[in-house]
Formats: sequence, C-alpha cells, structure tokens
Amino acid sequence: MKIKKQFVNADKIAENFPDFMYTSKMINTQNILNSIKASRPIESIELPNY
Repeated sequence: MKIKKQFVNADKIAENFPDFMYTSKMINTQNILNSIKASRPIESIELPNY
C-alpha cells in the first residue's frame, strides 16, 4: 500500500511536468512473465554488414 501511495503522490507531482518525462502506470507483471516463459531462445542471428 505504501508503494501505491508513492505512485499516486508522484502522479500529482508529475502534472507539472510533460508526460514524456514522468509517468506511472499499473503494470501487469504476470503478462510479462507469461510472455517470457512462452518465448524460446534464439539459436543464431545474422546481422547485415553496414
């Protein structure tokens, strides 16, 4: 609860600054974790010569 309150307070402060500088959003870490678990390692990758 303390962390959530800190985010809410930060949102109040961030109103004075551009959105691209400070944002806070609830993040569903379960979706991120599920995506990572479902991913497979890359065997090899070819990079073009520049």
